[in-house]
Amino acid sequence: MRLQEALVEKFAAAATLPETRIRLEGKDDSWSCIAERGSSTCDIWCCEREGQPRYDIRFQRGGEKLRIGNGDTEQRTIAAVADWLNGCDAPALRERHSILNPMNRALLGLRAKLMEARPSLSLPPYLFAPFAGPFDALVLRQGERTCSLWWISSHEKKNPHAEFFWDGCRLFKFEVTDIQFLAAVTNRWLVDTAKPSEMKVEFPSLNIHPVAEYYEIGNGLEGEFFLGWDAMENSWVGHLPESIQPLVKAFIAAMRQKGYDRKLRPGQSMFTFVLSRSRRYGLRQGQPFVDFSFNDEGMTISNNLGGTCTTHQQPSIMLTPEVEQLLERLAAEPID
Repeated sequence: MRLQEALVEKFAAAATLPETRIRLEGKDDSWSCIAERGSSTCDIWCCEREGQPRYDIRFQRGGEKLRIGNGDTEQRTIAAVADWLNGCDAPALRERHSILNPMNRALLGLRAKLMEARPSLSLPPYLFAPFAGPFDALVLRQGERTCSLWWISSHEKKNPHAEFFWDGCRLFKFEVTDIQFLAAVTNRWLVDTAKPSEMKVEFPSLNIHPVAEYYEIGNGLEGEFFLGWDAMENSWVGHLPESIQPLVKAFIAAMRQKGYDRKLRPGQSMFTFVLSRSRRYGLRQGQPFVDFSFNDEGMTISNNLGGTCTTHQQPSIMLTPEVEQLLERLAAEPID
């Protein structure tokens, strides 16, 4: 019996509830088995190496996606999948099954060192989140604040990195060379919820982003917008053809004078200046936007407002009443 057929048979035996669905995708030497029950899904990528099976397991429940790691035997893989389909949560799954990949085991070891360095530190629950390629980050979350710990590769030879966020916006990061320092910073940020201004005084080596001042007074998103316009005006414009740089700078300055730099998030794609109401950088398909592509003949204006995409050419690079109407419509859209 082929390996795939044996695995499907074992899944069917382990998952006896009638609503369990199992299917195969791929070929003999590289394939995946997908098991679903209700909102819980397991996607097991399977291959053979030197005659031995390997299983890379990805778990999903609702909007939560989790990459656990590698199962080295059919029995361990099936047991973990059955527990997940039966409603087991991620922390309990890791406690029961030793199928974490080496990087994730190292991250849990780093968390344990944090606890040893500061026994009084009451760390919040952790989760693993996709970081880069096959690598995960260990995320500690307390309300709107998070600490993300990760290695990019070769964790035995390199130091881990720590990033600290407020409402999804990264405010500071550093390479971890001192576990006591990491414990102190983590404690103040997550447990004591210290203000960024306090963190700057207590830990002078931290390079805290200027937007932290806005988060501290409750205007974090407005600060992200405003400082984003600074970056576009001071840096991005310099990459445009010299012949149009003064006109584009004047155009951006005119929009800022009208207050759009506190209402709209700026972005760019090559020579295109993009404005939106997106909560985070990067537009999803269908999100409202207005963008401007500049050239010596003027600018091409495109927008997605009211569910309709339109494009037209304006023979000048300037803030006209027609452009203002588009910006007002965009500013009236909800933050998304």
